[in-house]
Amino acid sequence: MSAFELFATVMRAVALGSIVVMTGALMFRWGVLERWPASSPAPLAEWNELVARAGAWAAACVLVVSPARLYAQARGLVMDGDPVIPMMENVLHTMWGRGWLLQAGAAIAMLTALLFARRGSRGGWWLGILSATAITLSPALMGHAVAAERLFLVSVFSDWIHVAMAGAWLGALSMVALVARSRSDAAGAHVATLIELFHPVALTCAMTLVTTGVISLLLRVEHLADLPHSAYGAILAAKLALTFGIAMFGLHHARRGARLSRAGGTSGVVRSLAAETVLAALVIATTAVLVGTAPPMSMTG
Repeated sequence: MSAFELFATVMRAVALGSIVVMTGALMFRWGVLERWPASSPAPLAEWNELVARAGAWAAACVLVVSPARLYAQARGLVMDGDPVIPMMENVLHTMWGRGWLLQAGAAIAMLTALLFARRGSRGGWWLGILSATAITLSPALMGHAVAAERLFLVSVFSDWIHVAMAGAWLGALSMVALVARSRSDAAGAHVATLIELFHPVALTCAMTLVTTGVISLLLRVEHLADLPHSAYGAILAAKLALTFGIAMFGLHHARRGARLSRAGGTSGVVRSLAAETVLAALVIATTAVLVGTAPPMSMTG
């Protein structure tokens, strides 16, 4: 991988990781905290502010790397020594460019929404949902999904749902880990409840990810037998192995996390939650590499 390819991959990973964090902040707010039992008082306002701040920083990261991503896309289309700026304008008229515009615009809306949410505005969280709908669609318009020659809408829709569910699962996981490490929850009972509320969210998202992942694979790879002999297949295998590791941590937390947290406080699970979050970050990095790798025997070939 050349220095330029590494730069483009890092920018892609930052954008994708930021989308995951933003989506996770919203899922944590609506899928976990919204279901918090009234019989268990907790600093929900403080946690709302914490995850909204994390999501707002993620939205800002997307905006920071957006110009670099546009430059990298244009740079890859010109010969060495040719001007890049004119090509940047041309890129904006492509499908990738439309995805870039959607992503940047949705990031602005998300940043605005989460800044309001930090101040306790419920409307900010609702605006965040609309923004997340748009920003999770953008990677589908900027990647392999739009290259499908048949079942185009299925390809884009499947990729859209895949990104949204990845964000809802891995992003919300990072929010659970963030809250578990915060000083607001010294007793373990709160984290135990968080784990119990998060488990059905994670399970639903994981099942949907498997379904959409299989659909996307079948649409992108014409001959599955070619996967083991390709770079795409090797990177995909690494991603699946890391995802399996996350699932094993999730199974551990589902079976023992709440009990360990109630018995030993947050120290009983905070390290394993952190390790699971590190694996999630590695999955995102691997996905960024995968998106920049051509599938074997692509239907567009």
